[in-house]
Amino acid sequence: MNDIAPSAPRWFKSSYSNGSGGECVECAHTPEATLVRDSKHPGRPSLVVAVEGWKAFIDAMVTNRLDSSDLPNHPPQVDNTPTSSAVGA
Repeated sequence: MNDIAPSAPRWFKSSYSNGSGGECVECAHTPEATLVRDSKHPGRPSLVVAVEGWKAFIDAMVTNRLDSSDLPNHPPQVDNTPTSSAVGA
């Protein structure tokens, strides 16, 4: 019996990456999903997208059906103001 370990994912950089170290992602396809990770931090966890979800995302990108008006105008803000009990402590 030949026990062959599954191979590691074959990562590739986004075709939109310009090589200047900016905002880049890497992807890897597996039979079950597409993995997406930050190319600057490859050791961190990756996003796992089911095959059908990835196909729908790519189709929406290619057919220009992603509407930025669906996105919030501003990212959520985090309130780092100390509470009254912490002031002067």
